[in-house]
Order: sequence, then C-alpha cells, then structure tokens
Amino acid sequence: MKNRTAFGITLSLLLIGVLTSTFVSANTGVSWTENLESVGATDASVTEASDWWPMFHHDLHHTGYSISTAPNTNNTIWNYTTGSYVGSSPTVVDGEVFVGSFDGKVYCLDAVTGVHIWNFTTSGAVRSSPAVADGKVYVGSGDGNVYCLDASNGAPAWAYPTGYDVRSSPAVANGKVYIGSGDGNVYCLDASNGAFVWSYPTDDNVWSSPAVADGKVYIGSNNDNVYCLDASNGAYIWSFPTGYGVFSSPAVADGRVYVGSGDGNVYCLDASNGAFIWGYPTGYDVIPSPAVAYGKVYVGANGGKFYCLDALNGAFVWSYTTGSSVFSSPTVADGRVYVGSGDYNVYCFGPSAAAPDIAVTNLTSCYGSTVLAQNRTYRVDINVTNEGSAVETFTLTLNWNTTNYINSTTVTLEVSETKTVSLDWNTTGYQRYAYYKLSAHATPLPGESDTGDNTYVDPRDLYMAYPGDVMPLPKPDKKVDILDVAAIAKLFGVNRPDPKYDPDKDITCDGKIDIKDVAIAAKAFGYVEP
Repeated sequence: MKNRTAFGITLSLLLIGVLTSTFVSANTGVSWTENLESVGATDASVTEASDWWPMFHHDLHHTGYSISTAPNTNNTIWNYTTGSYVGSSPTVVDGEVFVGSFDGKVYCLDAVTGVHIWNFTTSGAVRSSPAVADGKVYVGSGDGNVYCLDASNGAPAWAYPTGYDVRSSPAVANGKVYIGSGDGNVYCLDASNGAFVWSYPTDDNVWSSPAVADGKVYIGSNNDNVYCLDASNGAYIWSFPTGYGVFSSPAVADGRVYVGSGDGNVYCLDASNGAFIWGYPTGYDVIPSPAVAYGKVYVGANGGKFYCLDALNGAFVWSYTTGSSVFSSPTVADGRVYVGSGDYNVYCFGPSAAAPDIAVTNLTSCYGSTVLAQNRTYRVDINVTNEGSAVETFTLTLNWNTTNYINSTTVTLEVSETKTVSLDWNTTGYQRYAYYKLSAHATPLPGESDTGDNTYVDPRDLYMAYPGDVMPLPKPDKKVDILDVAAIAKLFGVNRPDPKYDPDKDITCDGKIDIKDVAIAAKAFGYVEP
C-alpha cells in the first residue's frame, strides 16, 4: 500500500496542476497584490512589504499560493513549544504569527524570532486556523465559540457561541465572518461586533473551512456533501454528494471548485452549479493542504515528516522530521515556511539571520530575440533576489560563453527584494555569424553557502548577424536582400505588446518596428558576407 509520502506528493502535484494555471510565478513581474486582488483576498490586513498569509490557505479562494520567496533547505530558524498538539495552520501578517493549539490557546509570535508576544486562552482545543483582518484575529475554539481578538494584544473584542466545537477556520470578507461549527451549521457573523447575520443547517458537523468567491460560500459537511451558499443571505444554491464526510476545505479557481473527501477522492466541480467535472482517487483521506511558493510545494504527512518538493515535477528538495505527525497546513510568507506539529511545536524554516543568499533568477535580452546585429548596443535585463535575512550589496556580472566578461555593476537588495538590473552589451567587434550564450553571475557573499543559484545561464543561443540580415530564421543567410527588407516592412508599425510583434525584426531593439529598422536593412541592401 502507498505510504503517506506518496499521498502527499500525489495530492500536491494534483492541486498544483489544477491551480497554477490561474497564477503567475515569482519571476513574471506581476506584483503579489495583483494576485491577491485576483482571488479576492484584499479584505485581509496585508502590506506591500511582503506577501503575507492572512487566513487559512492564504486567501478567500484557498489557493494556498504565495509569491514570496521560499527556503531551499530545511534550516530551522526557530521552533516554539505550546502546551499541546498544533493542528492549526499558522497565519502570518505584518511580521507576526498567529496559531492555535490543542492546549486551548491562541498564540501570537514574532515571525522572525519566534518570541512570544501574547496568547489568549479559550476553554477548548483550538484546531481552527486564525484569520486576520483590519487589526483583528478571528478564530474558532473547541469550547463552541467564535472569537474576535485584538491583533496587537490578544484582548477579546467579542465571542459568538455556536453551542458546539468550532474546528472550521474562518474566512473574512466584506465585513462578514464565515465559519462552520460542529453543531452542523454554517454561520455568517458581523465582523465588527459578532452579531448573527445568517446560518445554514447541514445536519452534521461542519469541520471544513469556507472559501468565498463571487458572492458565494463553498464549504463541506460531514454529511457527505459540498455546499454552495449565497454569501449575502445563506440561501442554498447547490450541493454535491461525495461518498463520505467532507473535512477538506474547498479551493476555487477559474470557475471550478476543488475539494477532497473522506472517500479518498479529490473532486473538481463547476462553481456555478456543482456539476461534476472530474474526480481523482488518492486512496486516502485528504488531510493537510499543500502550500505553493517560488516553484516549490510544502506539505506535511504522517510520521512527523514535512516535505519540500519541486512544483514542476514533484522531485524531492528537502524534508524535516518533527516529533509527531504534521497535519497542520503550512504557511509561506516573507521567505519563510511556518507549520505546526503534533509534537506541540510551531516550526519556522528559512535562511538563518547570519546566512546570506543571493539568487539570479532570469536573464532576457532584446525582448527575447535570438538574432542580434553586430555593432549595436543591447540592454540585458537580469532578475536578482535577496533570499537572505539582511540587506546585501554584491557585484553582478554579465558574461558571454560563461567566462567572457561583458559588463558589471554593483547591486544592493533589501531583505526579500527582487529587482531587475539592466546591463548594456555593446556588440562592436564581436564575430559575425557565430553563436553566443549569455550568463549572469552574482559574486558570492561572505558566508554564503547556497551558491548554486548565483549564476543564471540563458538557455537561448544568440546568433550575431550583420545589421539588416534577419532572414531566414533561425539562422540568417549571411546576406541582406529583398527577403530581409520585406520581412521587416511587413511588420512596419507593429509595437510591443502586439502579439504580431517579432523581436527578431526589431533591429534597434526599442520595442517597435519602424522606419529605423527598415533604414538599417535598406542601407545594408546587397551586402554579402565575404
């Protein structure tokens, strides 16, 4: 029989496959705030300083996706010991970690050091994962209450009694708190004062955590159903029956709902009407939800294992063994990973305070052109990231064919900052009709051990041609004739980001194909390489 490790890998890759088409990678240049807005997560208290994780599975759609940098090793920055099992998923906002424990407490810890800031004591186990919005912490407890606490000091603002164990994690949207309860109801409460707004009865425990999207609430029940309710009034819209209780929390993307069931299946449903699209048998109950960040997947498993996998192919990156099973869903924020364990601890993984780490993540020249003109100057854009925990200054060098120097500059990066650095490449004197491969290298910092990502090699081979020789592609024919002039003239007036734009015809590499490009080809008309 497959073990829990295999299950974790299978589930992680499955969820990545269905969700990552909706989101962009950390290297695309799209800001994390645009991603949050796209999934409706901007109700939570977040800042532009970092991609915080303000609620269970990151946002209202439960994507589990962060564009924060993420650790490449299992280096443990700190662990904090609570009084019992930690199954709650940590929430990280404004440099603080909020998490519940079976000891009945909600903890606030410093996200960098793990130092205790405050705790609030309830009368039951806190399995619920806190949600943070507008300076308040919302969380359920085994004592049957939904609590609202002051995020700065843990002082209670209000409590709403449901009458039974609240294991569900709240979602906060548009001034409302949505949460399930062991009394079989889905509740909507006023976030400011805890006043009852509406409830929907499911006739069995609701341990699932609600996802909110497009004015609807999606949630599972132990009565073997997934529900879709109207977020404004709780009216029933649709339900989908599975073969067992639904403890898993739905995720919503691209008009579809993804949810795991106790029958061992992950289901994909139409978000508008609940119609079945597909099901995937994992062979297990679906328990921990994976987190995706910076090309990596983080997920816990039975036996105390916590895994980091490559998001593209599921390859093992690193693991860490805690003292008990890890059923807490991990959190990625500000370059660190946070997770709770059955050994009573909350763990923080990431670069240590004394470990510098610079990464070169991408290199682009002339908007992706593979044919360049001799005797011209091109701008090369290089993406660099500070994955360490201190402000760093280093030398960034542009080379051709690995060791041949082109240009360099000094770069300073703040903690977790990603920057695009531009260096000029003057191609005067370079051999015509030869291939060149560009690479960028960040000089290793004192004490930097992870230097494997300090160099980025452009996968493209760039062909150096006589100015105006652009045809045929991919290897021009060493002459400038009517084919070259016609190819450029055909695209005259086409500018980026028009999909018809062809960077190989943009000789001046200024993002537009105009009279300057035509003039260069016309001036060279009739040239034939000796």
